[in-house]
Amino acid sequence: MTHSAECARRRDGAAQAARWMEGAARLLQAFDASDEWGAVIRYNLACHYAQVNMPDKALGSLRSALDLTPVLIGWSTKDPDLAPLHDDPRFDAITKPGP
Repeated sequence: MTHSAECARRRDGAAQAARWMEGAARLLQAFDASDEWGAVIRYNLACHYAQVNMPDKALGSLRSALDLTPVLIGWSTKDPDLAPLHDDPRFDAITKPGP
């Protein structure tokens, strides 16, 4: 999903690629309405948004993904696709365990 969006970004720009990813996410969600699948879709959206410099959307999608499947927290702190977010204090708030 993310690789196809990268092709769209190169051809049509970040905004068009984001629309493509959002449309693909809606189609993919229709195949399986489970929380686990929804988390994967939202996580991939977060990766895409992070890569095209849309941090607010990236963090919103990531928060939603991690709320549905907290086991993704560990990977999110190492995922190179999310590296543009790693210095954002909001990223720490989402991925760090509470007191």
